[in-house]
Amino acid sequence: LFMDRLNQALAETRPEDVDPELKEKMEKGEIISGPELYEEVKSESLFSKVAAKLELQPSAVLTPLESVASEYQEGRWGKTIGVFTEILQEFVDVEAPFAGRTYDEGLRRVRGKSPDINAASAVVLAHAALKRRTELVKSILGQLQTLPQRCNVPSNKVFPKEFQKVLRQLAGLRGRAYGELALISSNLLQEQTGKPFDTRLGELRAALLGKSGLSKIWAPGSALPSDLEGLVDSPSLSVDLLPTLFDDSEREVRDKALEVAVRREYRAHHIDGLEVQPLGEDGAESVVMWKSQFKDIARGKAPQRLGMLVVAENVEQMKDRMGEVLALYEKHSKESQQPEMEQPVNVLHFALMSASSADIGDRAGTSSTVRGNLLIQIEELFNSYADQLRQLNVRAVNTLVRLDKRPPLFYSFPECNDYNEEAMRRNMRPSQWHLLEIPRLSNYDLSRIPTINRDLYIYIGDSKKPASKRSRTQRLFFREATYTTDFLSGDGCDRILNKALDAVELAERDPRVQTSSPSSIFVNILPALGEHKLATAETVKNVLSKYISRNASRLLELRIDEIEIKACTVADGEPAAIRVIASSRSGQRLRIEYFEEFPDPVNGMAKHFCTMDEADGDAGEVVEGDSRMVEGAVCFLEPYSVSSDVELKRATARRVGTTYAYDFLGLFDKALIHVWDAFLSSGAAGDQGLPSELFKADELVMNDEGVLEKVERPPGMNRIAMLAWEMTMRTPEAPEGRQVVLIASDVSVKSGSFGVEEDDFFYAASRYAAENGMPRIYIACNSGARIGLVESLKPLIKVAWNK
Repeated sequence: LFMDRLNQALAETRPEDVDPELKEKMEKGEIISGPELYEEVKSESLFSKVAAKLELQPSAVLTPLESVASEYQEGRWGKTIGVFTEILQEFVDVEAPFAGRTYDEGLRRVRGKSPDINAASAVVLAHAALKRRTELVKSILGQLQTLPQRCNVPSNKVFPKEFQKVLRQLAGLRGRAYGELALISSNLLQEQTGKPFDTRLGELRAALLGKSGLSKIWAPGSALPSDLEGLVDSPSLSVDLLPTLFDDSEREVRDKALEVAVRREYRAHHIDGLEVQPLGEDGAESVVMWKSQFKDIARGKAPQRLGMLVVAENVEQMKDRMGEVLALYEKHSKESQQPEMEQPVNVLHFALMSASSADIGDRAGTSSTVRGNLLIQIEELFNSYADQLRQLNVRAVNTLVRLDKRPPLFYSFPECNDYNEEAMRRNMRPSQWHLLEIPRLSNYDLSRIPTINRDLYIYIGDSKKPASKRSRTQRLFFREATYTTDFLSGDGCDRILNKALDAVELAERDPRVQTSSPSSIFVNILPALGEHKLATAETVKNVLSKYISRNASRLLELRIDEIEIKACTVADGEPAAIRVIASSRSGQRLRIEYFEEFPDPVNGMAKHFCTMDEADGDAGEVVEGDSRMVEGAVCFLEPYSVSSDVELKRATARRVGTTYAYDFLGLFDKALIHVWDAFLSSGAAGDQGLPSELFKADELVMNDEGVLEKVERPPGMNRIAMLAWEMTMRTPEAPEGRQVVLIASDVSVKSGSFGVEEDDFFYAASRYAAENGMPRIYIACNSGARIGLVESLKPLIKVAWNK
């Protein structure tokens, strides 16, 4: 393409006007690229020669050549990125009027922007082909990962500003149709913001050798050189770069890289006796051995686990060394005097230093369904040693595959799957499976949505069984395990949960996500947040409650129906786990409760969690073998259930673009918390404290005599499309409480339409408010009058149908 353009430019110039020196270089093949031509055209000697010969301004003669030189001055990379920029910009220009808007509104914007009817028609016709054009753009974005290598430029080559600008525009397109493009563009931009790969690798290497420290932003001061604990805990450590140093030529570097990698992966464990040894006759590879126990289970109550990490150059070497590795593992087990186990608890890790793209498969690294040749070979190897692995109590074999200047791939082969790969664990760090409590999602078929931050996990869950006669239901699950220590102070809670909301918002653009699907957020905070269980649970509840009140609108917009915070406390060396849950499943909007948790000593996941005794924060006498459980305490743990009747009604309201009537009560409650928080923070409260009960709502139901009375019943039990409550709200202006009658249409019942019964109920609720001197609020969302006959007349009408 370059040579065609160059010949075309030369054809526009008379042969005698071409400088002989330039012509000679071209004939000898010394100018075969854009950068070479650019240097020649810009050389002053060439300009002066041509100008003197033709007695013309150089620009007049060299304009055709300058055009080609400028176009190709950065070679294939610059030209390709330039073409991609033009294509993507045209896509953005076409879709911007329609993104996040109705089709009719988009048409109006297109027509207002372009008075030329032909130009406007071209835009509309292009938008009509959105699906095919999206596939083209996805194909272009997919090529960017390997484009530097194909263009012979450094792999960390930075995109030009114009291209970054169009990527930001793509990432900002609103609407489900653009969700995948927005996510891919956001990921590409994220990769561009960091330091170059070689720079980060050099910094990591220097830190491992003790020549420099890392910024210790998670605590006062900084990690000193040779501070191994600081490297393990550092949030700024380039953890994905550690495998690059597993086979470093300098033994100290590779040994420390391996130790930091293991300790960092198992930060939720007490690690004892970690040792790095050479492997093989030449000692070129290394093996790491250690013992561990869960931190959130008291020592002595959880089994001791054995772990091993083996570095191998490739899968062939892995096969050759398998017998030697298992013999070493057996020796490690005997020396550790590990007792007999009813269930396997040990782990074995392999780190492969090289693998070809052909063996991995084009999409095997990201898709949970594609299986490359490498994966098949590894699986066959583990299958052939399955009996020996079981004898060694190996619970899972995990394999890391290092890639060139890219994050590594992870594959897991658990014993419960007969050492076959567990697709749902692909590219999940080995310890994350239990920390994120993925088995609790067993009622759903899961599909993982890619995220910008690889430590965040979002799944689309489609219920395995229909929740109603009509269809299966869907839910988004956000999961994160974090080592933050400031959740209860500063902006820790806001930072963590806002990050979750941002990820959910981006995930909702995925075309597979239904517009009415609710979302659940789960955050596992691993460092201890305090000592006393009840006090810590109360503090987490208060922090979460204030966050919900400040962000009620966004939580509602994103359909966040559940937030779970799992945390732990340590008192006198005894760990305890707590769980604070804000849930809308029972009907009330994000109602907050807290529980004490009892983890399984084998897998570390919760067996059950129980309500706490507020007298001492303990759960007390011996029940079901646990000394902390109180007789009479409410205990439960089951997989996330498919949608309840209330959730189905809530989904019905969301499908028509409104809010379920019962959820308004929670919004009033959260708004009151926000008002009081602002009032108390302002200093105007004086000695006035926060009332013990800010909000109360008594549902009003019409009895058989047509009189309203206060009742307690579960949400969603109404059979007519109208609801009412007497609310008591304690505000800073009226701390003793003021009463208000709230009437709301229930769009989940007969589309919220008005019939005779609804009309009678609305009148009765309005009279109740007037007679008791209470303000009346009516939230209307209905389809108008119900057209049809009175139900009691239908059986009396006889109709003879002709057809």
